[in-house]
Amino acid sequence: MMRKSKPNEFNIVFKENNPQHKAAMDILNSKGRKKAQFIAEAVLFFVNNNICNAISEKRIVSELEPDRIQKRTALKGLSKFKNKMD
Repeated sequence: MMRKSKPNEFNIVFKENNPQHKAAMDILNSKGRKKAQFIAEAVLFFVNNNICNAISEKRIVSELEPDRIQKRTALKGLSKFKNKMD
Protein backbone atom coordinates (compact mmCIF):
# COMPACT_ATOMS: atom_id res chain seq x y z
CA MET A 1 0.00 0.00 0.00
CA MET A 2 1.31 3.42 -0.92
CA ARG A 3 2.00 5.97 1.77
CA LYS A 4 -0.31 8.94 1.88
CA SER A 5 1.33 12.30 1.27
CA LYS A 6 -0.93 13.82 3.96
CA PRO A 7 -1.71 11.13 6.56
CA ASN A 8 -3.84 13.56 8.57
CA GLU A 9 -6.37 14.15 5.75
CA PHE A 10 -9.22 11.85 4.74
CA ASN A 11 -11.98 11.94 2.15
CA ILE A 12 -15.14 10.05 3.13
CA VAL A 13 -18.17 9.66 0.87
CA PHE A 14 -21.45 8.53 2.42
CA LYS A 15 -24.30 6.89 0.50
CA GLU A 16 -27.43 8.98 1.01
CA ASN A 17 -29.73 5.99 0.45
CA ASN A 18 -28.14 4.00 3.30
CA PRO A 19 -29.98 4.81 6.59
CA GLN A 20 -26.83 4.33 8.69
CA HIS A 21 -24.81 6.59 6.40
CA LYS A 22 -27.59 9.20 6.44
CA ALA A 23 -27.68 9.17 10.24
CA ALA A 24 -23.88 9.53 10.40
CA MET A 25 -24.00 12.37 7.85
CA ASP A 26 -26.59 14.23 9.91
CA ILE A 27 -24.58 13.83 13.11
CA LEU A 28 -21.32 14.92 11.50
CA ASN A 29 -22.93 17.87 9.73
CA SER A 30 -24.31 19.05 13.08
CA LYS A 31 -20.76 19.21 14.49
CA GLY A 32 -19.70 22.12 12.29
CA ARG A 33 -15.95 22.63 12.45
CA LYS A 34 -15.56 20.07 15.26
CA LYS A 35 -16.05 16.96 13.10
CA ALA A 36 -12.43 15.78 13.43
CA GLN A 37 -12.53 15.97 17.24
CA PHE A 38 -15.85 14.12 17.32
CA ILE A 39 -14.55 11.36 15.03
CA ALA A 40 -11.28 11.06 17.00
CA GLU A 41 -13.16 10.70 20.30
CA ALA A 42 -15.60 8.17 18.80
CA VAL A 43 -12.83 6.02 17.30
CA LEU A 44 -10.81 6.02 20.52
CA PHE A 45 -13.92 5.19 22.57
CA PHE A 46 -14.75 2.23 20.32
CA VAL A 47 -11.18 0.90 20.33
CA ASN A 48 -10.55 1.47 24.06
CA ASN A 49 -13.83 -0.20 25.02
CA ASN A 50 -13.32 -3.18 22.72
CA ILE A 51 -16.51 -2.31 20.84
CA CYS A 52 -14.87 -3.02 17.47
CA ASN A 53 -14.53 -6.71 18.40
CA ALA A 54 -18.10 -6.79 19.70
CA ILE A 55 -19.40 -5.43 16.40
CA SER A 56 -17.38 -7.90 14.36
CA GLU A 57 -18.77 -10.68 16.56
CA LYS A 58 -22.29 -9.24 16.13
CA ARG A 59 -22.74 -8.76 19.88
CA ILE A 60 -23.91 -5.16 19.52
CA VAL A 61 -27.69 -4.86 19.40
CA SER A 62 -29.72 -1.70 18.91
CA GLU A 63 -30.37 0.18 22.14
CA LEU A 64 -33.85 0.81 20.79
CA GLU A 65 -34.80 -2.78 21.67
CA PRO A 66 -34.13 -3.11 25.42
CA ASP A 67 -36.92 -5.68 25.99
CA ARG A 68 -35.52 -7.90 23.24
CA ILE A 69 -32.01 -7.60 24.70
CA GLN A 70 -33.23 -8.52 28.19
CA LYS A 71 -35.18 -11.53 26.86
CA ARG A 72 -32.22 -12.72 24.78
CA THR A 73 -29.88 -12.36 27.77
CA ALA A 74 -32.27 -14.26 30.01
CA LEU A 75 -32.66 -17.06 27.45
CA LYS A 76 -28.88 -17.37 27.07
CA GLY A 77 -28.53 -17.60 30.83
CA LEU A 78 -31.20 -20.29 31.06
CA SER A 79 -29.61 -22.20 28.20
CA LYS A 80 -26.18 -22.18 29.89
CA PHE A 81 -27.75 -23.26 33.18
CA LYS A 82 -29.65 -26.10 31.46
CA ASN A 83 -26.49 -27.30 29.69
CA LYS A 84 -24.67 -27.45 33.03
CA MET A 85 -27.49 -29.52 34.50
CA ASP A 86 -27.49 -32.05 31.61
